[in-house]
Amino acid sequence: MSALLVKIDGLRDLEHARVAVDAGADFVGFVFARTRRYVAPEVVAAIVAALPDSVKKVGVFVDEAADSVRSIVRDCRLDFAQLCGDESVEYCQALGVPSIKSFRVRGPEVANEVARFDGHVTWNILDGYQENSYGGTGIRFDWQLAQDLTRRFPIFLAGGLTESNVAEAIRIGRPAGVDVSSGVETDGTKDSAKITAFVAAARRAAEGNGY
Repeated sequence: MSALLVKIDGLRDLEHARVAVDAGADFVGFVFARTRRYVAPEVVAAIVAALPDSVKKVGVFVDEAADSVRSIVRDCRLDFAQLCGDESVEYCQALGVPSIKSFRVRGPEVANEVARFDGHVTWNILDGYQENSYGGTGIRFDWQLAQDLTRRFPIFLAGGLTESNVAEAIRIGRPAGVDVSSGVETDGTKDSAKITAFVAAARRAAEGNGY
């Protein structure tokens, strides 16, 4: 199996982005949806310019106009647009930039949703479901639901992951990657020690599970 990928999401400043990179994260994410983790495109552009090319940069959007997504991805020099809202397959097809689709898991029916987007997105993220929220809530879902999907599609697990439970998530779900935001925060702010510990825990778990 390929090496496990680790994504640190909801970054808002260069300090914590560098901590994530130094810890060994493969992806870093920046939220452009109007939530408490929102960060302005000009700030992200400056952060991205200071990071190595080796780490993949992701812009997180919720039902944003396609023209706006394309503009931000271009101007900030991002590698992927992560789509966390109700974007359609047709939206992904027409977007014109590499994309990641996030799915809020309520039950087994998520398998049909992921299958519909197969071939139209590069990665899929399975996240916990909370009504009227689109990710970053720290809500966990039943990782058993991911087992079949991770064998068939390129899947990241998200939702309620922490240093303490990421090993269990990897053992049960066998994903291509793990994605964390609230699980590496203290009082709503990114925590450098938690970022470093999460990446290390994920790496140990991957090694122990034959990645």
